[in-house]
Amino acid sequence: VSILYEWLRPMNFHPDQIAQLFQACQTPSGRLFSSDSHELLVDRDQLLLRPIANQAEKPIFIQLEAQQVELPEGRLTWRLRDQAPAVFPKATTMAYLDFAALDFPLVLRRWRTGDAFQPYGMGGHHQKLQDFFSNAKLSRFEKQRTWLLESAGQICWVVGRRLDERFRVEKPSKQVLEVQWIP
Repeated sequence: VSILYEWLRPMNFHPDQIAQLFQACQTPSGRLFSSDSHELLVDRDQLLLRPIANQAEKPIFIQLEAQQVELPEGRLTWRLRDQAPAVFPKATTMAYLDFAALDFPLVLRRWRTGDAFQPYGMGGHHQKLQDFFSNAKLSRFEKQRTWLLESAGQICWVVGRRLDERFRVEKPSKQVLEVQWIP
């Protein structure tokens, strides 16, 4: 307990919270502890600490002409191609979207409770993002840091993770939007 206290004291955690945190560490619970400056998450077998953001992030509207946006965790770039590549890369940091299925401006935003999409490869079945994140064993902090790219209110891509079936490139696709996530 004293080691936890010394570690967390500069981040303004109250001694009572540290005692509760110690108890929560005995049975990993997913509990979240907050001070006025930081959040601490007990996630499985680890403690995750981060500063509290000053304000909620607003959605970013993406126009085709812009070609990139800088984000706290990396950069998102895009370009219009006349055809799909002969071989699609396996990297989840690249997405190829059927341009005809998109409505601009696209919206880049964070995950919200209740979000769902149709993961590519699941035959058009819907899945809640909460379930998708749980299956991928993402912590609460990782979920909150995940970006979503959407078109007309539909999620096109869970950025850096999975494409939505409705926006995949098919043989008759004339133009393709190539999007890359660079962490």
